[in-house]
Amino acid sequence: KAEFKRIAEQNPRRWLGLPVGNAKASWALQNYTRFLWGNRTNLTLASPAAWLEPVVNDLFGPDARLPKPDLSYRWDPANRLHVHVYKALKPQLPGRPKFAKHGNTPMLKLAYWRKDLEAPAIWQNRVQNMAEKLDGYLLNNEFAHRKNLTSLKAVKALRKAFADQTTTLWRLAALCGTLYKSTKAVDA
Repeated sequence: KAEFKRIAEQNPRRWLGLPVGNAKASWALQNYTRFLWGNRTNLTLASPAAWLEPVVNDLFGPDARLPKPDLSYRWDPANRLHVHVYKALKPQLPGRPKFAKHGNTPMLKLAYWRKDLEAPAIWQNRVQNMAEKLDGYLLNNEFAHRKNLTSLKAVKALRKAFADQTTTLWRLAALCGTLYKSTKAVDA
């Protein structure tokens, strides 16, 4: 038992630089934790490991927590609206976008986001254009506005979401769920 514990627990812990007792985490682990903390809004489906929590607390305070994203109910490939929001924005996504990977992608990472590089009037036009395109895309793909909504009201709400750099794709899809309903008949 003692040898197994040394091989399976103690040696890997020492090699990885994990803190033991009152000891601090290694420089490399602290650096990795700072990187995760700085990119915490970009974490996607995988939750940070539990062994990282004490290092986060040590570096950023006892109440600091890395998010533990659970996109399963918020970003679902079985949800037609989520899929259509993804398809509409796919050309704006970085790299080779995969549905599951991009649920937590913030607007700031999309190709249209150039607020700091453009005049305010151009930026407002760009955001308006993104909102109108998404509204049109959804209306042309078997969705309709919910009761008492018009394109004008829907575009206004979408424009606000597109202008907020922290809005993620799953949050945009959730907003669309309040603005649009499917017109496609469900098979019985």
